[in-house]
Amino acid sequence: MGIILRITFAFLFLVALLHAIFVTRVQMHLRSAVNCPKQSEIKFFDRYGKIFFIFHKEQKFCEPLPSHFPTEIHLEQIRLFFDKKYVGSKGRFSFLVANRAKWYLARELSKKGSVPVMDALFLYHTTSLTDLVKSVWSSRKISYGIFGLSLAAKIQYEKPLQSLSTEEFQDVLHLLYNANGQNSGFRKRSLEYLKRQSFQNSNEALSYINFCMDELSKKGFDVNRMRGSVFTHYSPYSQRILYEKSQKYFIDLQGHDAHRTEKLRELPPIESASIFIDTKSGGIMALLGGKSPASIQEFNRVYQSKRQISSTIKPFLYATALEDGRFHAASLFVDKPLVLHDSKGTIWKPENFYPYYLGEMTLKRGLVVSVNTLAVQLMEALGRVHYANKIKKVFFLPGNQIAERVLEEPSLALGSLDLSLYELAKGYTMLANNGVEIVPSAVTMVQDETGYILWKKKSNRAERLFSRESVAIITEMLEDVIRNGTAAKFSGDGFPFAVAGKSGSSPADSWFAGYNPSYLLVAWAGYDYPELSLQGHIPLFTVIPFWMDVMSTHKPIEQNFTIPIGLERLSFCEQGGCLTKKKCEMMHGLFSRGHIFPECP
Repeated sequence: MGIILRITFAFLFLVALLHAIFVTRVQMHLRSAVNCPKQSEIKFFDRYGKIFFIFHKEQKFCEPLPSHFPTEIHLEQIRLFFDKKYVGSKGRFSFLVANRAKWYLARELSKKGSVPVMDALFLYHTTSLTDLVKSVWSSRKISYGIFGLSLAAKIQYEKPLQSLSTEEFQDVLHLLYNANGQNSGFRKRSLEYLKRQSFQNSNEALSYINFCMDELSKKGFDVNRMRGSVFTHYSPYSQRILYEKSQKYFIDLQGHDAHRTEKLRELPPIESASIFIDTKSGGIMALLGGKSPASIQEFNRVYQSKRQISSTIKPFLYATALEDGRFHAASLFVDKPLVLHDSKGTIWKPENFYPYYLGEMTLKRGLVVSVNTLAVQLMEALGRVHYANKIKKVFFLPGNQIAERVLEEPSLALGSLDLSLYELAKGYTMLANNGVEIVPSAVTMVQDETGYILWKKKSNRAERLFSRESVAIITEMLEDVIRNGTAAKFSGDGFPFAVAGKSGSSPADSWFAGYNPSYLLVAWAGYDYPELSLQGHIPLFTVIPFWMDVMSTHKPIEQNFTIPIGLERLSFCEQGGCLTKKKCEMMHGLFSRGHIFPECP
């Protein structure tokens, strides 16, 4: 007898538990569906506090049902609609259901449950037709972006739901349950409504938003469900300039002289990407992941594509040499044929961009005209391991596995390293910031929809990678690259403010990275697929005019770079790196105060 009682009590307890679970599920379904559905919505604010983009995973526009809806008349129309639509035994257990409207609404409301048929049965027996109607038709999707019976009535007939005639109400019900059969007039009116209600996002900002979404994901935010505000370093002016100049130089192929334009037209289609940064804060003000909106949608070349950086690596090699203490701007080297062995013992013979050798030259001249043999000699003097370790520090970012990617080979002196634009920009931001490491970022703060701060950018943890003096000397050399070096013929009449930069090229790539006292721009143009270079090498000049044009539109706060107090500008004979009373071709550079030049022979 005792066993039977225990079994009975256990059974009753289980029934009560199941009843409580189902009641909870019913309440959950009703609460989740009674209002208009919430949409993922992220509002992006620029550096001035203005909204420039609103992201939706899916747009959802809706109007709640009137508080006194449905009336008895509406309920009768709803019963007739379902009786007509679902004549016969359509759906599981429908033969048990006398009121088809309640049954199908209960089934619809329970679709997301783990046991939908049981949920539907429970809803059917415990919920009135009125409550089911309110729960389902407040939030039912009608077409893309359009939800709810009230909004359907407004779009179709431009009047409130309760004012519809019997025929009009039946028509709106058919719209809800016959999405594929919607007439073209309703679809057209829906699109017009969406256009009126939607924030008009600009194609110019697509790359920037793509980068921000990636940055948010890495911070742990679910961008597909997120609702809130994101504050950024975005500059509408800088983004527009990048966008317009990209169109000019890489799509329309204007801005080059006739000969260069003709040469570019003979090549396979080229792509481009660029990133523009405030050097003091490391804030990314603008970026383009491709030359057009169509190419941007494929992938963002600023951070998703890695290319061989070639000679843009040389400033970091020269800065490492200056830190060594044995070298200065007037140190002498000889541009000559070299024969070396890589780590596998294979013979490697570096070549210059031009098919000849210049003989004796100073360290500064070697960087200004980008002499490959000098760079290789410099790396060998420093030690391959030492230089490789420095490069790993310069381009380190969390998760980028740079330690495995940097190989201790002599070709590293010439940039045989694949980096993204973002990674290369990180290194140049350090140079532009006087040797202090800064990780460029786009997002400054994240808030939820109530304004509560979920995340806020902290001041960068500054680590000095190079001394202020070494970086100042490198910057002065890079100024000469634009005045007298590889970029000189593209600078026109020059700039009214100081600019410094370095070019780089490979058969499939054209680079230019540089900065003024306030801003940094890294730009790339080339082939997405390096094998296209077999049909024609990318000319060195491809990206440099673009860089010059964009940088000329951004005047820095200060006109000149700051020279540390421990340095002074001195002149010396370019041939020999020495001083003489005789006439010679003079070169200028920065040196430690009290530096003594040898007498020229």
